Amino acid sequence: MPVQVSIEAVDDTLKLPLFRVSANSRSNAMTKLKTVASKDVQVGDKLPELAIPLTATMIVAGAMASHDFTPVHHDKGAAQAQGMQDVFMNILTTNGLVGRYVTDWAGPNAVLKEGGDQAGAPNFPGDT
Repeated sequence: MPVQVSIEAVDDTLKLPLFRVSANSRSNAMTKLKTVASKDVQVGDKLPELAIPLTATMIVAGAMASHDFTPVHHDKGAAQAQGMQDVFMNILTTNGLVGRYVTDWAGPNAVLKEGGDQAGAPNFPGDT
């Protein structure tokens, strides 16, 4: 998809590229999509399910991509020595998947400004 880039100043010393879908390239379907506003969402609202089958490869790749070299995320023996059944997904991969879900669900102009979670049950290969 064609994009436009602009350079945005974060502060006096840091500038980052900001990519947006080119206004001229948006398909009719894309321009008709509405972005959900935070004022239109309430705590407890049900969102559509997104099922992602987890594999050991995906879990290990997420840990490596986020530079989380903690052995329990890539070494089954190390995970089992810590009382786990297998390697398990790290929080950065979980946050990335949640962020992608929220922005995909909320629409083409959605921006995730803040997020938070609490550690609960780990995600293992074979989980969805």
